Amino acid sequence: MLFLGMGNMLGPALAFVVGGALFTAFSGTLDLPGVTLSAWCETSLVFGILSAFAIFGQLTIREPARHEVESANAGLGAMLKALGKRWKLLLLLFVGQISVIMADAPAGFWAVPVMQRDLGLSVGAASGLLGGMLLVAGVLSPVISGRVADKGHKSSVRGGILIGAVVASAIGVPAAIFPMINSVPAFAAILFLLLAAGFITGLITATAIAALAPNEERGVCLGAFMILGALIGLGVSPCL
Repeated sequence: MLFLGMGNMLGPALAFVVGGALFTAFSGTLDLPGVTLSAWCETSLVFGILSAFAIFGQLTIREPARHEVESANAGLGAMLKALGKRWKLLLLLFVGQISVIMADAPAGFWAVPVMQRDLGLSVGAASGLLGGMLLVAGVLSPVISGRVADKGHKSSVRGGILIGAVVASAIGVPAAIFPMINSVPAFAAILFLLLAAGFITGLITATAIAALAPNEERGVCLGAFMILGALIGLGVSPCL
């Protein structure tokens, strides 16, 4: 989970860093050959082409053999029924983590415009700063999450695997004051705390599901977790 989470965090970080650099370049003298578009459109086009190549690469990956499976032919209905037996645990995990996503997603979306409009940074500088924060958080958060989750899971404390998520949430709540800060260094430091705390809670929650849900039910559970998080956190929250 640590290495998977690290990749998931580094992707958006590099998107901001590389995207900001490309936008700055396309706003100047650089242009794609044979293309007459705005800097935003050219930047998106470059990422679109790179994404297409990444998709083709995924077609060559074979699915690994499944292990620890008790009911290999069970349908979706059976999986949902099995998950229903754990509804108390899963409901609390879903509500807690989706609440964190609702705070983190708008912060990531709106931080660059806020730094540009209120703090006087250029688009390239604001994107680079946010990308740098995500890059550092994307390396540190999975390492912290993995170690804390392992120690909590091995402890005698009931629900110990989630202790780190509770602590990270307690740090993240007061860090939500970052939009009120007028100093760039303080703004960046407090926003970094918010994003890092959100990454840690998300990774530990996913680790808890992987550790506590049986193998054949894990995919459905994580899938529902990701879909609800995307719909609410990425779709609804930034508009709110």
